[in-house]
Amino acid sequence: MINGHAPQEILTAAIIQHFEFCFELAWKTLQHFASEQAQEVRGPRDAFAAGVVLGIIQDDEVWRSILSDRHLTVHTYNEALASAITQRITTRYLAAFKGLAAKV
Repeated sequence: MINGHAPQEILTAAIIQHFEFCFELAWKTLQHFASEQAQEVRGPRDAFAAGVVLGIIQDDEVWRSILSDRHLTVHTYNEALASAITQRITTRYLAAFKGLAAKV
């Protein structure tokens, strides 16, 4: 126990926090690339759609899932939800973020 929290709880919280940072960086990077192509991007959904159009994003479905889970991370006090999101981050989303980083 660390400050009343099990190590797994701390790891889950850290993974989700890093996911939130990566999400923000990803959509704002795509927003920048889209603006260079004279495309207006008003938020993450627009940014990911622009990423598909520009050929930067290949798997539209995974990015829609990333967007959905990002909205759910405000509910990480729900242990089952936090665990499920952490599982998706480590098994699906990490590769998507790495793929985006390699293209930009």
